[in-house]
Amino acid sequence: MPDSNNTPKEAAAGSSGPRFGSYTPRKDALPYVNNSPVFNPDDSGTDRGNGTSGTNVNNAANTNNATNPTVAPNATAYSDTTDSDGVGFTDNLGIDLQRMPGDNRQLDKIIPLLIQPESAVSARFPLLHRVIAGRLKTSLDLRGGRRVSRCSHKYGLGASTLNQTKKHRPDSHAFQTRVARFINRSRNGHATVNARLKGMCQKLRRKVRLSGCIGSGGFGTVFLAHKNTPHGQANFAIKVHEHNTIATMEDGSHGPEMMFFEEGGKVRYIPCEAMIMLLLTHSPRFPTLHSVYTEKDKVAIVMSACMDYDTLQLSKGMKETDKVWAVEGGHLRTPEKEPRLNELQASKVSTQLLEAIAYLRDMNITYDDLSYRNYLVGENLDTQLIDFGIMGFGLDDLDFMENSHTYVFWQEYQLPPEVAIELLKPQLREHIRNKTHGIAQVKCKKDTRQAALWNYAVEVFCLLHGYAPWEDPEWDDDIRTVGEFAFKLIDGRWQELPELHDEGPRWDAAYARRKRMINEELAVREDLSQDCVDALRTMLQRDPKQRPRLSELISFPWFGQWAYHGDRLFMRPDIPRECFF
Repeated sequence: MPDSNNTPKEAAAGSSGPRFGSYTPRKDALPYVNNSPVFNPDDSGTDRGNGTSGTNVNNAANTNNATNPTVAPNATAYSDTTDSDGVGFTDNLGIDLQRMPGDNRQLDKIIPLLIQPESAVSARFPLLHRVIAGRLKTSLDLRGGRRVSRCSHKYGLGASTLNQTKKHRPDSHAFQTRVARFINRSRNGHATVNARLKGMCQKLRRKVRLSGCIGSGGFGTVFLAHKNTPHGQANFAIKVHEHNTIATMEDGSHGPEMMFFEEGGKVRYIPCEAMIMLLLTHSPRFPTLHSVYTEKDKVAIVMSACMDYDTLQLSKGMKETDKVWAVEGGHLRTPEKEPRLNELQASKVSTQLLEAIAYLRDMNITYDDLSYRNYLVGENLDTQLIDFGIMGFGLDDLDFMENSHTYVFWQEYQLPPEVAIELLKPQLREHIRNKTHGIAQVKCKKDTRQAALWNYAVEVFCLLHGYAPWEDPEWDDDIRTVGEFAFKLIDGRWQELPELHDEGPRWDAAYARRKRMINEELAVREDLSQDCVDALRTMLQRDPKQRPRLSELISFPWFGQWAYHGDRLFMRPDIPRECFF
């Protein structure tokens, strides 16, 4: 039987996904303080040429755009004339529109083909083509011809004088396919905040004011930025990460990060993460992509900033590397395992997260990295899903099936029962004991779409309870939460000494929880409504075959109940400043 999760439900090009109620926000509701409309950072904030607004563009007369949605409206007038090495979609790219890629899970290879109506992939999956091509067209219409990839710096492709004669932009086809291993990485693969800041395009640095660092990790650093416009101050989040070209990825050392995007008849390469964001422009459940600046060894993705008003006010006097805070999902529960939200408030956050998941699933994309760190919650509990670096994709059901589960120590709280059974086996426990880097592969068949829904169900449970499913609700200073069991605070830093692996009270608590997952029914708060209890117990069933699919989950009555209440009930509770450290 075909998997209902794998069939796009959306037919209209501009649809924003499933609806869980008929609620319309009041005018006095507090939205995210984006203050960053889609505008051109290269100018004063208005369009060039015709002077139309980027959020009210009518391109019905643009017949080229109607037949080829990958070409931006009025692209000829707005195309970048500083670069001469742009090529057409199929010219000199070696792309055969009638050949299916060897791996249907390669999002960076499939999406560009699905955008083209004449490709074999689009002919085989016409509804999926309509959803993706339609969303891209809507996004480009809203941009009003503004370029996506903006950095115009050029570099030679080699050290010889001959190779240096003609220079190329780092987002060009020639640069992407001929330049590899441009980055000198540290041993552990992490670049410092200062190194990423230094590698950011200088053109971008001159156009915005940086006022702090929102977060940093091995896959990127996010800075808070501002620009004054005739419409007021525009606020941005700028994610800077290492630039992995196509040539670099072909040696097998990196995953696919780049994909092509056509604007003005020329091919530009942008990160897959940026391309996905471009397809999500019409949904309020995600940040809005503004632009991409690709340098020779760093890429900066400029997007809307989901920050509180108070945070933006405090940032005025801050330096570019100072710490600033966004309210993540983890802040909605106390460090002592207590929820900050009531059931109705949790319903709003949970429903909007489910809307985001469904909007992605309409494009056969799964969000494989859902955690309390990867969604932000505004002052009126409006929720946005962020960080699109780890995504899944497939054309057929088999593309979503895997034979192993990647077990990550610090994601113990999301562990499903079927994996807990494997981890309790003596031979695997011995293997984990000798694994000191926090990641292990566990042989366990799974459907990645259902695995993503399990992670979602865990987050909903945490919002309502303050702790993970089957976790001991009692607070213990030595154990803390199961989400932290693989870490210990040593000299003010979260780390784990190798000799402490698989021993101590935190590991004992984790093993006790795994046994409860296998042998005991899920304990749920007694004061929750019956609709809420039914949703939790159904989503968190121990038998993976009995868990609901997305098409079933969105029909649960608990989701969307918040929409029948006034805005005054959805003010986010105050969060103590110390919780952000």
